[in-house]
Amino acid sequence: MQNFRLLARLFRYVGPYRARLVGLISISLVGVAFEVLKPLPLKVVIDSVLGGKALPPLVQHLLGTASSDKQTVLAACLALIFSSTVGAVAITFVVTSLTARLCQRLVNDLSIDLYAKLQQLSLSFHAKNQVGDLLQRMSSDVYVVYFLVAQIIIPAITSVVCLAGMFYVMATISLPLALVALSVVPFLAISLAAFSKPMERTTEVQYQKFGDFSAFVQQSLASMRIIQAFAREPYMRQKMETHALEYNRAFQTATKISAGYNQISSLLTGLAAVVLVGLGARQGIKGTLSAGDLYVFLGYIAALFGPVNALSNAVGTAIVIGSRSKRLFSILDSDETVVESAHPQAPAVLHGTVVLQDVVFGYAKGGRATLQHINLRVEAGQTVAIVGPTGAGKTSLISLLSRFHDPWSGSITIDGYDVRDMPLHWLREHMALVLQDPFLFPMTIA
Repeated sequence: MQNFRLLARLFRYVGPYRARLVGLISISLVGVAFEVLKPLPLKVVIDSVLGGKALPPLVQHLLGTASSDKQTVLAACLALIFSSTVGAVAITFVVTSLTARLCQRLVNDLSIDLYAKLQQLSLSFHAKNQVGDLLQRMSSDVYVVYFLVAQIIIPAITSVVCLAGMFYVMATISLPLALVALSVVPFLAISLAAFSKPMERTTEVQYQKFGDFSAFVQQSLASMRIIQAFAREPYMRQKMETHALEYNRAFQTATKISAGYNQISSLLTGLAAVVLVGLGARQGIKGTLSAGDLYVFLGYIAALFGPVNALSNAVGTAIVIGSRSKRLFSILDSDETVVESAHPQAPAVLHGTVVLQDVVFGYAKGGRATLQHINLRVEAGQTVAIVGPTGAGKTSLISLLSRFHDPWSGSITIDGYDVRDMPLHWLREHMALVLQDPFLFPMTIA
């Protein structure tokens, strides 16, 4: 159920494009009509043109007096076969193009929201998350919304309509055979129930390991000068092999589970096809099923189980992208942000008198405080050098001035204005300017 709630949240990105999606589905349903009608003209050719059966009433009505001429009936059937083939090809091309265009817009919207959220998150969040993993979410995981439309919504709707159309045609010919054709659906549901949890779990592990792998590669490439300077190539190569091996194992496990589900689905649909052919052939031998009717069933066998497999794959895809979307919503739902004041005020002039009063700060709530009860006053024009070993809190202190973080307790003011009451972007832009000019704000970090 959690995966489907996540899919519902992803569907919100489709909301602004509902009209396009409805139009796209409508065009797809025209293609479904071509698929359902495909074997019917050949049934007429087999039963009425080559055999001695009377034409179906609808064909007689459409052709009128010309229905008595077998050559005319044959030409009409061939024209319909040709038209349906060309129409199906054209519809497939149009649907594929429009789907790609719509889905890419959805990916862009999700990417922009994700990037905007990453910009809002504090440096504490970025310190806890590896750049490579965040990059993998931005470049790869955002495509879950693409798959939501292209591999779930459209295939599910068109498959259900296609199955309904085929079942109706088959039921008018032989209801027992039509029921046999759809008997595979309950078994597919049982198979899905057995595989859903393992698929969700292994997929989540796979993409987590891939994120770790990407993060390691990104960090290694960014630090290549240091790696070479300290001759750490063998050590880093060993770590690379470890990350690659862990991802490889996770990938193989997820692939085995997914492949097992797909193959069992194919096996079930194949067995149903064998039963359907056998029963249909027996009725044909007994004379209760015409050659044209049998051809319709045989023609629907491949076409019928295509939608069944599409539905099966859609559910499997829903499980996969549900797991991947967790990685996105963990960012979008994060509350590790520096909150803007409800009524920010920007000072007309900023001279640079800084006062820190009883400031306590750390990077992890409940963890060790990096700065403990700091009290400091720096007058405008005064030069102050902050010295100390690595990890003493020098950079943290300056970061608090620009509100990259907020202190756990205490206050920070500039010219009597609390930094939490200043417009966030104004403060950071101004501090970026004044901190680099020793005459405006002479504080030195050493």
